[in-house]
This record gives sequence, C-alpha cells and structure tokens, in this order.
Amino acid sequence: MHYESKNVLIRRRRISQDALDKLATFSARFAAQRRDGRRIIMQNCLLAGLSFKDMCFAESQFLGCNFAGADLTGADFSRARLFASKFDGANLTRANFQRADLRAVTFDKALLDGTSFNRADLRKGA
Repeated sequence: MHYESKNVLIRRRRISQDALDKLATFSARFAAQRRDGRRIIMQNCLLAGLSFKDMCFAESQFLGCNFAGADLTGADFSRARLFASKFDGANLTRANFQRADLRAVTFDKALLDGTSFNRADLRKGA
C-alpha cells in the first residue's frame, strides 16, 4: 500500500478480507470528512469473493478491478469511480451506486435487487 496525502493507492494486488476490512474503515472516515480518513484507490486488483457487506467506499476508485462473486449487499459506492471493473456473479442487493462512474463495467449474472443506479454513468466506455 502506498499512502499519499489523503489517498491509499494499491495496484495489481489480491486483497484479503482482513485488508479490505481495514481499508473500509479508512474509506468510511474519508466519506465522513474526518481527518484520519483516506480515499481508497485501487487499480487492477482482485477482490473476487470478498464481503463488502454494508461497507462504505463512497468516492473511492476501483479501476479495472475484479469483484466477481463478491457480496456487496448494502454497500455504498456513491460517487465512486469503477471504470472497467467486473461484478460478474456478484450480489449487489441494495448496493448504492448513485452518481458512480460505471463506464465499461460488467454485471453478468449479478444479483441487482434494489440496487440504486440513480444518476450513475452506465455507458459502454472505451
């Protein structure tokens, strides 16, 4: 992990559940505008099968990340950038993607019951 100012930057890593739980704490603090919060930025990371249940990653960035089979039930990704990420087979029940950048994102066989995409950018992307 690389810390730069208010950001935590992670590239090309497989993330463990323990690490994700710690990152969620930083992210929730950032979303609440606390001084000890950090914006989470991940690029090309493997997050498959992890539990994001009720976690807050609002305003985070997950660029080209793989969320296949992950549990995102009730997770908050509002205003997040998720360009070219994959949510294939993931459970996104009641997840919040309001105003999120979801260009070039795939949701093949994902469970989307009650998922909020209000004002999200769902274009194909290039």
